[in-house]
Amino acid sequence: MNRDPDFKQDILALSKHYGGLVKRHGDAPESAQYADRETQERRMAVLCDIGVTRESKVLDFGCGTGRLLSFLQRSF
Repeated sequence: MNRDPDFKQDILALSKHYGGLVKRHGDAPESAQYADRETQERRMAVLCDIGVTRESKVLDFGCGTGRLLSFLQRSF
């Protein structure tokens, strides 16, 4: 049972929006609505400050173009 009839439309709208950004910008910070790489990496650093360590497990799902993994690899 679908409890939220607008959910499917919301997902479609998000897919269209971010799909358009990826088509326009490719694998760039702008595809995830960051101003530039520096801004994107500053935000990632703040996320890591919550206690991410080399042993941590991080689920990066639906958060951009997957740049968090390369940031974490460089950081640790």
